[in-house]
Amino acid sequence: MEDLALKEIETGRIKSFRQFTQAEKGEIQRLVKSGLSLRKVSRRLGVPYWMVHRIAALYSKRQSRINLNALTEPERGYIVGAFVGDGSKISETTSGHYGVKFSLDSKSDEEIAHYLRNLFVKTGKRVTLYTEKTCFVLKIYSQKLLEFLLSFVNYTEVEGKKRKLLTGFENWALDFQLGFISGLIDTDGYVHHGRQGIQHFGLSITTMNSALSEQLVSMLEGLGSEPKVRRIKPSRTSFNTKPTYIVYLSKLEFSKICRELISIKHMGFHENKILLEQDASNQ
Repeated sequence: MEDLALKEIETGRIKSFRQFTQAEKGEIQRLVKSGLSLRKVSRRLGVPYWMVHRIAALYSKRQSRINLNALTEPERGYIVGAFVGDGSKISETTSGHYGVKFSLDSKSDEEIAHYLRNLFVKTGKRVTLYTEKTCFVLKIYSQKLLEFLLSFVNYTEVEGKKRKLLTGFENWALDFQLGFISGLIDTDGYVHHGRQGIQHFGLSITTMNSALSEQLVSMLEGLGSEPKVRRIKPSRTSFNTKPTYIVYLSKLEFSKICRELISIKHMGFHENKILLEQDASNQ
């Protein structure tokens, strides 16, 4: 098998380097294990940073450090919800890269992207945030984070495709469930609102995963709301051949849990209402 250090194709360009011996790779890993940053090892040995990252990122204390206990229960649930909505796992056993990638809409989700980034900063983890076509992309390299997420989410074959399903959600703490719903709202949800944007008229969460929609209904019922599900068949011009499922909460049902949520999309309505009320009182 060709050594990964020998050649890499990136953005249409081929970068060629001499082949690293096992002894040289061992020296890079030894220095990283000793506590030196990947950047410092790159400079000391004159080796490209990307190559040091490939060889020794798994052993870097700075790369692997994450303290999920620094987050509150709702915040941990939020990350799981965001992962179910717009997250994907990074699992490259050859290079030793493990972590998570979030892709959020660059037109409407900027505040959500920064909120999610700040949650990881709170854990002491460095986060890469950049734009890619029409998305804000966050990449977090951490095997511990991936293991945490996969303890709540399982990839299961549903209707011939690998889908994310929740694991043991009936036993999740109440605050964790509310955080989860919040993260899912901010990624796959829509808060219906009036023209002035100061009050909501219900919530809808959209998914193509029929089994997940059933789990969401069960969770929302456990939280005291009565959701409804609409099954939408794909149009004749759609590229999708599978139906879409919309889990909907009316204004009344959503109001039963909305004050307990940390959803960015939802909190904006209450903030706008407070600002308008303050403006009215000052006139």
